[in-house]
Amino acid sequence: MSPFEFDDYRLYLDKRIRSEWGAITRVAEAAHCQRSYLSRAIKGEVLLTPDHLYGICEYWRQTDEETDYLMLLLEKARASTSRHREHIERKLNRLLRKQENLADRLRTPRIAVGDREVLYYSAWYWVAIHLSTAIPALQTEKSISQHLHLPPPLVKSVIEQLFDWGLVQRAGERWVFNSGNLHLPKNSPLIGQHHSHLRSKAVEDSLNPLSDGLHYSQMQAMEESTYQKFKQLFLQSIDDSLRLADPAKEERLVAVTLDVFKVF
Repeated sequence: MSPFEFDDYRLYLDKRIRSEWGAITRVAEAAHCQRSYLSRAIKGEVLLTPDHLYGICEYWRQTDEETDYLMLLLEKARASTSRHREHIERKLNRLLRKQENLADRLRTPRIAVGDREVLYYSAWYWVAIHLSTAIPALQTEKSISQHLHLPPPLVKSVIEQLFDWGLVQRAGERWVFNSGNLHLPKNSPLIGQHHSHLRSKAVEDSLNPLSDGLHYSQMQAMEESTYQKFKQLFLQSIDDSLRLADPAKEERLVAVTLDVFKVF
């Protein structure tokens, strides 16, 4: 479980400790406090000190970002004025936004907005043709044209431009993927059209009765804390999917789209 799912450090401690048999004794030792004191702190009868909580974060090997978040939650719980709590809330929100920014989360190179990037994200087929060259069965202009249902002249012109940019390289009559671990930051002016292109393809695939694609949409009313947990759940699923996909053999070109957002 992620600390970012919680808005109270005590709730996180309680759920984490309950999930590990006999954990409360070990956690109390890590905090350098009595087990009874830790139990009272979790119930809200007393407050942990920053040193207590930091010891727990070290024991659980929380990341720097997770530790910062939990320490801020503790500071919020200890704050005695509304102005102080509001100040901490702003810092917590900044941490949450940073943690939800996939460009930061995935630690991929940021792309500056220039003529190259505007062209690369101008249509879905630029990314598709580029990534197709990582698949051995799709490393010729003819095979890419056939599999993506694109005119051969279009494929040829895109590949030649990718070659000029150094994103693909020539190997005889084949075009081989050379570079491209790119991820647009959340505030990029190109991010909207990139999402739009892939979601249009997703809708197109959902209308194909022979497709084995997975498509799911829902709208549901929920409380704010559940919404935050939803986002953390899907962020974790992105991390898990990348750990699965990164070492996988390149055989298929797969599109993945995901949206979790407030309608109201």
